Amino acid sequence: MVKPAAETKSAPTAPNATAKAATKSSPSRAAAAPATAGGQPVEAYCLREKKRVQMVDPKPVVTANGGSALSGTCPSCGAALYKLVSRTAR
Repeated sequence: MVKPAAETKSAPTAPNATAKAATKSSPSRAAAAPATAGGQPVEAYCLREKKRVQMVDPKPVVTANGGSALSGTCPSCGAALYKLVSRTAR
């Protein structure tokens, strides 16, 4: 018994790999060039990427216990970065 061509099951087509890459976008907060604080680039450790990166848009913040820190974002993944600094470095 031969099945007609209309009744045969066809394998589902796999999604286009380039379509997936096109939908994956970079974080909206990431900038092209890292900003500097005090004229020097600020490096912090990114916990998502497990490496040191230059912080984008560093801003001075005061911690809950009165200490000083810099807050910014990772240029590649957009994760929040914090770096504890002395009061004079703010």
